[in-house]
Amino acid sequence: MKSSANNFWKFDSNYWLKELNSNPNGLSQKTVDELLLKSGMIRKGKSSFQKDVILFIGQFKSPLMLLLIGAVILSAFLGDTSDVFIILFIVLSTGLLSFFQERNAGKVVEKLQSLIALKSTVLRDGKAQEIIASHIVQGDILLFKAGDMIPADCLLMEANELHANEASLTGESYPVRKDIGSIDEQTVLARRTNCLWEGTNIVSGTAKAIVIATGNDTIFGSIVTSATTTIESTFEKGIKDFGFFLMKITLILSVFILVVNLLNHKSVVDSALFALALAVGMAPELLPAITTIAMSAGAKRMLEKKVIVKKLSSIQNLGEVNLLCTDKTGTITEGAIVVDSIVDSSGQESNDIKTLAFWNASFETGYSNPIDEALKKLALKETVLPTKIGEIPYDFIRKRLSIAVNTGTEKIIINNISKEDETDMVFAGFVLLQDPVKSGIIDTIHNLKQLQVDLKIITGDNKNVAQSIGLKIGIEHPVVMTGKELLDMSPEALILKAKDVHIFAEVEPQQKERIILALRKSFTVAYMGDGINDVSAINAADIGISVENAVDVAREAADFVLMEKDLSVLLDGIKEGRKTFANTLKYIFINTGSTFGNMFSVAVASLLLPFLPMLPKQLLLTNFITDFPYLTIASDNVDEEQLNRPGKWDLKFIRNYMIIFGIHSSLFDIISFITLLYVLKVKESAFQTGWFIESILTELFILFIIRTHKNFFKSKPGKYLFLLSLLGLIMTVGLPYTSLATDVGLVPLPMFNLGIMLLIVLSYIITADLLKVWFFKKYRSS
Repeated sequence: MKSSANNFWKFDSNYWLKELNSNPNGLSQKTVDELLLKSGMIRKGKSSFQKDVILFIGQFKSPLMLLLIGAVILSAFLGDTSDVFIILFIVLSTGLLSFFQERNAGKVVEKLQSLIALKSTVLRDGKAQEIIASHIVQGDILLFKAGDMIPADCLLMEANELHANEASLTGESYPVRKDIGSIDEQTVLARRTNCLWEGTNIVSGTAKAIVIATGNDTIFGSIVTSATTTIESTFEKGIKDFGFFLMKITLILSVFILVVNLLNHKSVVDSALFALALAVGMAPELLPAITTIAMSAGAKRMLEKKVIVKKLSSIQNLGEVNLLCTDKTGTITEGAIVVDSIVDSSGQESNDIKTLAFWNASFETGYSNPIDEALKKLALKETVLPTKIGEIPYDFIRKRLSIAVNTGTEKIIINNISKEDETDMVFAGFVLLQDPVKSGIIDTIHNLKQLQVDLKIITGDNKNVAQSIGLKIGIEHPVVMTGKELLDMSPEALILKAKDVHIFAEVEPQQKERIILALRKSFTVAYMGDGINDVSAINAADIGISVENAVDVAREAADFVLMEKDLSVLLDGIKEGRKTFANTLKYIFINTGSTFGNMFSVAVASLLLPFLPMLPKQLLLTNFITDFPYLTIASDNVDEEQLNRPGKWDLKFIRNYMIIFGIHSSLFDIISFITLLYVLKVKESAFQTGWFIESILTELFILFIIRTHKNFFKSKPGKYLFLLSLLGLIMTVGLPYTSLATDVGLVPLPMFNLGIMLLIVLSYIITADLLKVWFFKKYRSS
């Protein structure tokens, strides 16, 4: 960047065109490519192989895994090599499992990022074209219109009634008027009216500007670099806190077991490996991978349903939504405005007024909208257009668009056009428009209600029009609140009354945010909008939703972008959000139920037995076999009953589950312990084999039990979950009878002993299923 760019506003655009070797028609593509290469923006990225290697190594970065690998290698140096290769093989295989799943998840995220990349209109080789904003360079000439996000720090070359929202930089909520020129070097940021700043957006008007700074050299870029913050969702925070909670218990218990075993004069190496293997088995090491895989799988399915996910964690929040707020245009109605007729002040059809309306729409350049598109389709007798000599773009303050034309015989308005000239204007007539209700919208609204999602309409349209639409879509006695009523209402009163309102009409853009914030006191709110006037409401909602053809600033603010402006598309998105939420909770339930209970029992048993209840390699093998089906949870089926209820993160609910099912799991472990030791009176290897079988089978079956709120045999599991669980069951029962058994310390059990262990497992399945049905009826969070 040129040194004087630090105060570029003191120079005019001609200075910068010369300084940056640019021109009003834009840079050439060849020059741009050279600049990108020189700046390092186009560089040779990491190859797919390099990325895969980094990701694979990352599977073993947890402190517990590193300690385990270190302990295994240490034991090899000490001369105990019998278990080294087995343990390393199990650890390596576990890492490969999660590697392939996360690799696929990463590809989904990359695809989503390419779909939502911000684009800008730039002049290259004299032609206007849309490019990805990250490919903009110094000296580029950009074109702006209302709704555009600004991708770089720029100096204005042309401006027509231009207003920009700079609240993201200055905190000033009111739009700032912008114009060309040069200003004093000492001018503060908020008064640099000849500049456009990255991260802000155009509210109204049109502009042409030269790029002065990009990336980290912009004011916005320097702020982001020095103070990057990530706002956690409720679900993200809950997952993190829950993971730390389990990790603390795991570490405390493992250290305690290690100390006690050493005090009992057991082998130092065996005790250390046992404690570390126990920690790996108990710790929720798959939790980050499971949540990422579940959310990326959800994002992939949502993309197939024409919903683009901008932030993976937002999927969980979408599952919590129980109120959808939207404008009526394009969602409730077709969004395809049709001109019904054009009449004068006496109500008579008028070709003259039709001509004026057509000219106004045809010459408009500042704010693309469906009304102008409808007017452009009017059939006129005249084929020759007049000459456009000026324009005052539409904005949301005036709610007006003025065009100056020269017909050859007269000039309508005047030559030099400004807002001050919009006086003593003559009323010509009415344009009667119609936006029909969408076919199928009544069914869609009914389906939303089935999902326990209410619908409220927030529109700037006339209250009578809005009420008429409400009646057409099946609201029998629509309660309407107007923007004027909002002005006289206290925040407390709005919170109480907003719950019962069906339609908010004649609402100003700034009032939408106030409505959303009031509704959030009673609901989890999603807001759907596509215009500049929707941005504050999109930001205020729990979930912000926009559409692919929305203005840049609305798309940028949203959590989700719909490829079609259709509520039925969003319906599928809500279901996918709830499916992802439900599948993530399944792993949490497994970790807090059977897995934790089994490992806790093993730990306690190690204190009472003269030998280890399971060898370290057996603990790791247990972890490995159960990881196969656990990693397929993301693609599991979810019962319709669960999809019809908003999901909600409830730590108290999970804690209750952990206590009840942890005790239940440990109870059956104690039964297995007593049976093996005192009834069957088996020796060390047979004891370890029996408990190995019981532990794995209960962990496999608890997944089928807790994946549904009904009796497990009434719900169909996912194909891969079923097949890999079946494979795990066969491996577990069959392994002691193979030649590999001695390598992992297992022995063949007599058929009677095996039958007893399977009977214990069957009893566990029956009681766990009955307990599950009772638990969800009693403790299901509201």
